[in-house]
Amino acid sequence: MFIHHRSIRATMAGILLFIIAIMVISFIIILHRQNVVSREYDHFAQNYFNLSRLPGILEKSSTHFELYLRERNDESLAHYEEAYRQMKSIIALIQDEPGVDDDLTFYSRSLTNMMDYHRDLAGETLKYPNFTEIIYLRDLYDYMTQQSHSLTASYLNYGSLRYSEILEKEKQVTNTTYILLAVITMMSIGFAALLTRGLFQTIKTLARFAKLLAIDAQWHIPDLKPSKYIELNVVADAFNLMKRNMRQYINDLQEKASIELELSKEKLKNLEIDRLLKETQLRSLQMQMNPHFLFNTLNMISRKAMLRQADSAVELIQSISEILRYNLDNEGRPVELREEIRVLKSYLTIQQMRFQGRMTIDLRQTLKEGLAFIPPMTLQPIVENAIIHGLQNSVQGGRIVIEVAEEGSHFEIRIEDNGKGMTEEQLEQLFQRQGESGKNSIGLDNVRRRLEIQFNRSDLMTVVSRPGQGTTVAIIIPKEGEQGDVNLAYSGG
Repeated sequence: MFIHHRSIRATMAGILLFIIAIMVISFIIILHRQNVVSREYDHFAQNYFNLSRLPGILEKSSTHFELYLRERNDESLAHYEEAYRQMKSIIALIQDEPGVDDDLTFYSRSLTNMMDYHRDLAGETLKYPNFTEIIYLRDLYDYMTQQSHSLTASYLNYGSLRYSEILEKEKQVTNTTYILLAVITMMSIGFAALLTRGLFQTIKTLARFAKLLAIDAQWHIPDLKPSKYIELNVVADAFNLMKRNMRQYINDLQEKASIELELSKEKLKNLEIDRLLKETQLRSLQMQMNPHFLFNTLNMISRKAMLRQADSAVELIQSISEILRYNLDNEGRPVELREEIRVLKSYLTIQQMRFQGRMTIDLRQTLKEGLAFIPPMTLQPIVENAIIHGLQNSVQGGRIVIEVAEEGSHFEIRIEDNGKGMTEEQLEQLFQRQGESGKNSIGLDNVRRRLEIQFNRSDLMTVVSRPGQGTTVAIIIPKEGEQGDVNLAYSGG
């Protein structure tokens, strides 16, 4: 069955961008409608203002007409003509208004006809003065003034009705937009809830399988099924690969243990056999990664998902995925020191998120051009040991300082904590072999043995500790191609 894989982060980002897009579009629609209402209001207000000027313009026209009758000067006639043009332009704007009612059309046409008639009759009267016609022209001004008032009142009524209709439409559009926005927002929240639910269920299954593997040692549990999320697939694939490799390594160890026993009895010292034994030891030690760390991390991811802290869950998944991939891709093969430090940072991310302020980790590194190789998963067990045994009873708050420095022909790594420290007896028990104590399968003895195998030396790690004064672990890593002993000029505690 084909499963479309997608990223958790991309899915959440898509939902968020979708909600933002809908909100922006809704805001634009509402703003546009408000602009439409504002423009319509300004339009009605401007027309009403122009109409309210008509009586004043008519009065000025009448005044200049009377002056021209008495004085016959061109200035009064020009003012009369200008008043006529102003009235015509104002009425033309009203007549061009779309959707005007019958009353508004009647009053505007009636006033326009009166104005045209007054102008024509005034022209004839000025050529051939007639007292009766002059009296009629004066009375006609009163009629036009009354008609202008009627026109203004009619337009005010028309504008009020039209503006009310526009407001009602704008209200309907706004309400519809808000409803649509609410529905889409609820749908997006539902999608996010489904995403969180799927994430939680997958991690819950992963945690249950890890518990069966870590506590009950059920190596034949089925593989985790593929998920539709890329990050979870990385963890699931790494978990399945780790389970199969550990099962295969157990079988290999049993077979190679038989070979080693036979070779020991026959006292064969062939170099090829010695190489195989070292390879077996390296793989065995590396595969002693504490399953409880994986189990605890998965439980923490499960809690983050249950609390819907998706960003924290994604960060934890990416960190544990990088650690698992690193551990499985380097099967007994030495890795560069810089790569080991990079993966250690992922481990520190998980621990700092786990303790949330109860622990401070200070990583200092001054790496230059030197090249050094180290057994994989060397630094993590030491830091884990400092956290478990050094900081669990710390009252003032845990602190770990990790220093990596390049010193001539070697690199020096120091890991120091402010925990409860250890007595001399506890220090002696610290390096007991797995067969003697059974409790340090991923502890300092593991690291020391792997360093001995790779560098064929036993003087590369020192532990100094005193009760109540913390513990310091120092490791010397020779540079690539360097030979000879390295003296540890170091004291602590």
